Amino acid sequence: MKTKHIAVLFIIAAACTIAPVVLKKARTVPQKNNTVPACPVVQKSTAAVQSIQNQDTNSQHVITMTDQFYVTYINDIYMNADDYIGKTFRLQGAYTHYTYDFGEGKHTVDYVYRNGPGCCGNDGAMCGFEFLWKGPLPKENDWIEVTGVLKPYVDKNITFLRLTASSVKVMPVRGDINVYN
Repeated sequence: MKTKHIAVLFIIAAACTIAPVVLKKARTVPQKNNTVPACPVVQKSTAAVQSIQNQDTNSQHVITMTDQFYVTYINDIYMNADDYIGKTFRLQGAYTHYTYDFGEGKHTVDYVYRNGPGCCGNDGAMCGFEFLWKGPLPKENDWIEVTGVLKPYVDKNITFLRLTASSVKVMPVRGDINVYN
């Protein structure tokens, strides 16, 4: 049983590392709550989880994702999605999009992401969220700030998470694309 668990984590980490080209393959491996990870799972930091929980003292509050514990926050959200659905998040990262076709027509997904540590410690796994935005989209690789409510959606009987954005801004100063905790 332990070997199977490690193999599944390795497949998830490897698939996330080759994003966005292989993203559709990473999206097909659901976690314990049937959601797909945004980036490879890293060990939780009690301080990081407590910090994000402390920010969320009421439902109107915006939870801001910063460089510190960025990967840990994202992982905690995906691993404990029920605790975060309906909450408002703000995060910065690079913009990209990917169009895929599972046989029922093309579907384009927009992302805000940073590069996390990946499966090998420094190989740059894509870590962030899909987002839904009705306004004009940024250019590829623009540094953006997305504010939105986390909501689930189902595609091919798999539940995914995305931010329904209330704001997407191109930032004048680019942040650090590589985060390690």
